[in-house]
Amino acid sequence: MKNHVHFIGIGGISQSALARILLSKNIKVSGSDTASSSITQSLKKDGATIYYNHSADNIKGANLVVYTPAIHEDNPEIIEAKRQGIKILNRAELLGKIAEGYSKVISVAGTHGKTTTTGMLASIFIYAGKNPTVHIGGELPIIGGNLHIGGSEYFITEACEYCDSYLTLKSHASVVLNIQKDHMDYFKTMPRLISSFNAFANNTVDGGYVVTNFIDDNCRKLKCTKLVLPFGEGGVAEATNITKNSENCYTYTLKVCGASMGQISLSVPGLHNIYNSLAATIVALKEGISIDIIKKALSCYTASRRRFQKLGVFGGVEVIHDYAHHPTEIAATISAAKKSGKLYVVFEPHTYSRTKYLWQEFLKCFKGAEVVILPPIYPAREEPIKNITSSHLARSLCKAGQSAVSVASLAEAYSKVTSLAKSGDSILLLGAGSIEKMCPMFLTG
Repeated sequence: MKNHVHFIGIGGISQSALARILLSKNIKVSGSDTASSSITQSLKKDGATIYYNHSADNIKGANLVVYTPAIHEDNPEIIEAKRQGIKILNRAELLGKIAEGYSKVISVAGTHGKTTTTGMLASIFIYAGKNPTVHIGGELPIIGGNLHIGGSEYFITEACEYCDSYLTLKSHASVVLNIQKDHMDYFKTMPRLISSFNAFANNTVDGGYVVTNFIDDNCRKLKCTKLVLPFGEGGVAEATNITKNSENCYTYTLKVCGASMGQISLSVPGLHNIYNSLAATIVALKEGISIDIIKKALSCYTASRRRFQKLGVFGGVEVIHDYAHHPTEIAATISAAKKSGKLYVVFEPHTYSRTKYLWQEFLKCFKGAEVVILPPIYPAREEPIKNITSSHLARSLCKAGQSAVSVASLAEAYSKVTSLAKSGDSILLLGAGSIEKMCPMFLTG
């Protein structure tokens, strides 16, 4: 590894975690981002040099530059690195190189549930005294952030499919939670997406194994040459005698290879989290962790920030924030949040391409919401697409029978939703972009 690494976009959740890993190895780290944040401030305290602009001068002294898909070729730091002949890696390439330093890499992939399942695995392995190093795409309470520096045996990480990023990983345990239509700006077709997940599964090292969803049709299409351990009905691990409490948290009887292993009780709501917990359980059992520790860790597991995060009750209205930005995730989160009162949803669509390619799916996923309020689309790395706007989506939702309205800003969304919700109702803030800026409005509004 180089002795001075510069990160472009260092404030990102994954970039910052990789930077911290290098800092823990006494490697000099610098980075740039557009604005100060709690993440960049924390990195600065840890010894990183942070610049709040993008300038050729920022990479002075660096002999490796790391960038993300959001960074374009015309970035002045990229241009300068090329001019100087400095080695350039994308984030996924660096993650792969870091992972090579661990004996057993556990990678969690899938369209949905990666952060939650990675968090469940982290909790189980920490409770079991395995001292894993954990790289996660969210801020997990048990590790106090998005990274836990542990020993050199286990490296537990999320594995993102976008741009085939996860193919840099050589995993001991490869988890595929589900495969659904997403990132079509890159993959274009479902066969191409499934082929990518197939390559990820077959990247598992000799002697390793693949944990996959037995009830997901696309997961069943994987043609894997490694040991496959499926979860879900009819799989190696399945849930029976399922019940839920008033908070929509589930308890179930765990069966492994047909034998009852007792009850698992979850503290995170939603039926989908049963399947996330089954995947985590298979990996934990395979790594020799006792079922008693698994039960305890899962019962104590609390979600990462922005994963069904309960902000509080304001004027009798419960407010929940969740990262859901794909139609399947949105439907699952609405189901988990739905109680006796009315449910108002503020959804910030994430990227123009996802909104375009999943338009029809978005028209069906808000069932259970009284009104859907749509601020402008969060562009991330993208340029606008003609007729792909929140106002167009709101009109289409209304035509489909779902009450919806578009607004010009997050501040306007706050004003609108608080004027509608009454005591006993709930508000759900959904999105993977800037919608978290609405959260302080409820605390100060």
